[in-house]
Amino acid sequence: MGNKMKPKKTSMDRDQIQSLLQKHGCPMPYHQVRAILMGNIAAPVQVSPIDVLRRIWGGTLPEFADMEALKELMDTLFMGLWNRLADHQSARDPFRLSRRSWQPTAADLLVLVRTRMEELEGFWEGFFGDQESVMSSKAAHEALEAIGEARSLLAASIPLLEREDASNQDQQLRDLLRNFTNLTNIAEKSIQKVITESVRMRRMQTGSTMEGFSQTRH
Repeated sequence: MGNKMKPKKTSMDRDQIQSLLQKHGCPMPYHQVRAILMGNIAAPVQVSPIDVLRRIWGGTLPEFADMEALKELMDTLFMGLWNRLADHQSARDPFRLSRRSWQPTAADLLVLVRTRMEELEGFWEGFFGDQESVMSSKAAHEALEAIGEARSLLAASIPLLEREDASNQDQQLRDLLRNFTNLTNIAEKSIQKVITESVRMRRMQTGSTMEGFSQTRH
């Protein structure tokens, strides 16, 4: 499933996809679903769309009124969103984390931190799946470590932000916003490195040479 599934794409935008996910009681927000799909596209071990859907819904499939409802969700996620995300396997079109205008307030920064953590956890979950370890290059291993470190730094900021007045703006919060922006850039570059290294690894597998690759543990 690392390549595009089919040329067919849906015309649904983010809001429409979010609405469809909510309709079926998806426990993950859109940005995390997007990240978990990207992680699975990059994953060395590929799984079926049904298994990906089950993972997104916490281990069980959502209930569908009929086959048309199932087809609508599958087409939207795997023929639409999946295919668009698959374009990011090229460094010319890198994967980006979600964007919006963030204000230097504790309330807004908490939303930013939790959003980024959900995205990084989603990519991690999609990439590793049920595997304890995966075959990866040294560069991919280092990039995965950087993603983990970024997630830890974000988590460490939550207690500080929860103690702040929700609407207060000061230099410390402005500095934190800059730091979170830098972390976002680092995380994006690391994710893209994992993606491009995975593409390289798949190409090398077809040539039956795996020298320079090792097991990366979850």
